[in-house]
Amino acid sequence: MPRFDVFAENLGPGVIEKLGLGYDDVRAVHPGIIYASVKGFGGSGPYADYKCFDSVAMAMGGAFSVTGEVGGPPLPPGITVGDSGTGMQFALAVTAAYVQKLRTGEGQRISCRCRRRSRTTCAPASRWAAAGAGRRRRAGMGPKARSRPVPVPALRPQRLHLPDGGDRADVAGRAGGDRPAGAARRRALRHQQGRMINAAELHQAIRSFTRQHTKHRAMDVLARAGIPCGAVLDTAELHRDPHLVERGFVHDVDIPGHGPAKILGWPARMSASSVPFAVAPGLGAHTDEVLAAELGLDAAGIEQLRTKGVVG
Repeated sequence: MPRFDVFAENLGPGVIEKLGLGYDDVRAVHPGIIYASVKGFGGSGPYADYKCFDSVAMAMGGAFSVTGEVGGPPLPPGITVGDSGTGMQFALAVTAAYVQKLRTGEGQRISCRCRRRSRTTCAPASRWAAAGAGRRRRAGMGPKARSRPVPVPALRPQRLHLPDGGDRADVAGRAGGDRPAGAARRRALRHQQGRMINAAELHQAIRSFTRQHTKHRAMDVLARAGIPCGAVLDTAELHRDPHLVERGFVHDVDIPGHGPAKILGWPARMSASSVPFAVAPGLGAHTDEVLAAELGLDAAGIEQLRTKGVVG
């Protein structure tokens, strides 16, 4: 192992540690290793032990809440953002760590969460919500868009979600392999083929279960039973989510010209490459600084350019 630069793993919660290949174990053998992990919810926090697939990550990352028709249920996007998007950011983080290792000779630990990557798919809507514009509809982001009734949650065996006029909210999940489909323990629903053939019966069984719970309670019951699932959160709820808050992913910032707001951080966490979180500069915020540094202009010269309309 000492001749390798990167160790990457994407196993379920606790699995890599049971194999004796956790970060501390590998680092003891190879102190300069870049140890990279992709997890659904990370290694700590209220959801750390919950299983996660692409659909669950997108549901809890807000991507479902900004997809669908007005008045209808949340829908999954047509792309696997949770999986493929996380992979791309994971590769970027590993590449950055490797470049740093070439300079310093030191490795580091990288942790990338599928759920965090998914929330970036709805970043504009998330920022809009954080700015205090209120709840918005997934198909109409403006403040005049009407809010939908909160539908009944649905397990997601076939990328289907069930609309309903009840007072409960959505849950996305996946019944994998031969595991019973949540509360629907009927023999005909224990296998994928049976779930496809008996989809209507399965959905009715799911409705019967989910109507009894809020989306967070339904998620907790199913997740503790080992079923990958997640509450369908809207982009405003992300800023209050206890897991994201506990893991330090929600940042309080002061946006010039607007005021205080909550912003979500970058999905990858790198132990030796921490960059202070800061608000992006406004348009033209560094114009004077750049012109002075690159062109050697003094304040009078810059003001002359501005008067002539050369710069804004």
